[in-house]
Amino acid sequence: MAGGAAWRTRCSTATGTLTSRWSGPQARLRSPRPLSVGVMQTEFGSFELVAAKWVLGRIPSEALPRIASDLLEAGPDTPTLRRLAGELHPTLGDSGPLFEEILDELGVAVPDMSRAGLVLAKAYATQIIEGSLSAYDGARQIWRIEMEVEGLTPELGPFVYWASEWEEAGSPEERRECEAGIRAVAVEFAGAS
Repeated sequence: MAGGAAWRTRCSTATGTLTSRWSGPQARLRSPRPLSVGVMQTEFGSFELVAAKWVLGRIPSEALPRIASDLLEAGPDTPTLRRLAGELHPTLGDSGPLFEEILDELGVAVPDMSRAGLVLAKAYATQIIEGSLSAYDGARQIWRIEMEVEGLTPELGPFVYWASEWEEAGSPEERRECEAGIRAVAVEFAGAS
């Protein structure tokens, strides 16, 4: 670039929009801190959800370069993002630490297993409420989280109950009753967490 000038990208926390402007010789191409990544989406959801899915092992290593590329296209630019976006044969051993470094650079906290389970369960509950995921399928996904993450039975147990009742239901009316129960639990859970 002539004269060391660079494009600087900024994310507005008020509007969630990215803006770029040309700046002078002292400017560096970098990701502003803290970047409002909560409004940015990936194929795996918001960055809070991405971090939760990462902790729970639900993001495959081959998806990490795509996520990094999507971030680069959205505006943030760091050497770590570029390195991960350029990975041709990503492995969890090599790409995983880069991905966690990117999350740190973006100010996204990597949750512990319990918090990750609750974040993902809340996302499923929200999808149940919105109707983008069937009540039973959402409850089954939450049941899976409850089985994988210790200590979440008090919060997620009602989903397990209604999903198992749905499986045992002998008639369409009983299944509809179970689905209503799942939706009610989803509304309560999504509002409480």
